[in-house]
Amino acid sequence: MTHVGAVAFSEKLEAKLGEEVAPPLSPLAAAAAIATLSVLRNDAGYLRLEERAAQLEAGVTALAEKFERPLKLARVGSIFSLHFSRQGVRDAATAAACDQATYRRFYAAVKDNGTLLPAKSPAPAFLSLAHGVKDVEAVLQAMELALRKMQKEDEA
Repeated sequence: MTHVGAVAFSEKLEAKLGEEVAPPLSPLAAAAAIATLSVLRNDAGYLRLEERAAQLEAGVTALAEKFERPLKLARVGSIFSLHFSRQGVRDAATAAACDQATYRRFYAAVKDNGTLLPAKSPAPAFLSLAHGVKDVEAVLQAMELALRKMQKEDEA
């Protein structure tokens, strides 16, 4: 497994070799970093993320079929995007062809039901280790209510 880290700071804080400019890392920040790394070293976390993402993907697919909407979820691991398109998103051209008007309606209705999605499609969204089964179920329920509302509006 490869670990990557990055640090950003102002040029004002740039130190010459041997000079101490900033105080050492606080014990609280160090403890948080160690705890985060210990979670990320454990493959169980990545498996949980994959399970939650697969749960979300299956739920969105089922909702799209239930409401006969071309709603698609594209994902890589726990990073996903939602879009209304019959062909899916593969590149910039297919992304530009997504139905933005329908997505905006969906976005607003889902937000009214307590779930915040990216304002534009197909912008990425992310699941984290903080999201459990019930969280994904709540997102899917908000989406179902949104699709039901859209269906009623379309029938009126």
